[in-house]
Amino acid sequence: MKRTIKSLFAVATILVFMTSSAFVEEDMAVASGKFTINKNTSGFNLGQGEGPREFTMEVKFPNSFSTKPDILLSVTSIDANSKANVRYKIETSFISEQGFIIKVSTWDDSKVYGLSGQWMAITN
Repeated sequence: MKRTIKSLFAVATILVFMTSSAFVEEDMAVASGKFTINKNTSGFNLGQGEGPREFTMEVKFPNSFSTKPDILLSVTSIDANSKANVRYKIETSFISEQGFIIKVSTWDDSKVYGLSGQWMAITN
């Protein structure tokens, strides 16, 4: 029973933390957001052709950080061609106090028609 209560408390704490878009506690600052890319996104090319392809998008923080934050990325959904292997890579670059770049890439005969995810930036 005690373990179940501790587990529920941990889950509730995580859910509260994940729904926050930004907060500051002493020297810690956090911002988070969601992203979606697909054929309706300008410049999107991951669903066409073959070989190496990449798409980048800029994320700007609602408020600037005082120092460069660490970034966590997660993919929440992907729409890809079922006739080929699903190959993709997602990474960050050009991280600054004002924002960062998300780069999604695919290769060979894989076709990614859309991808959604979440990001979190945090400093100590």
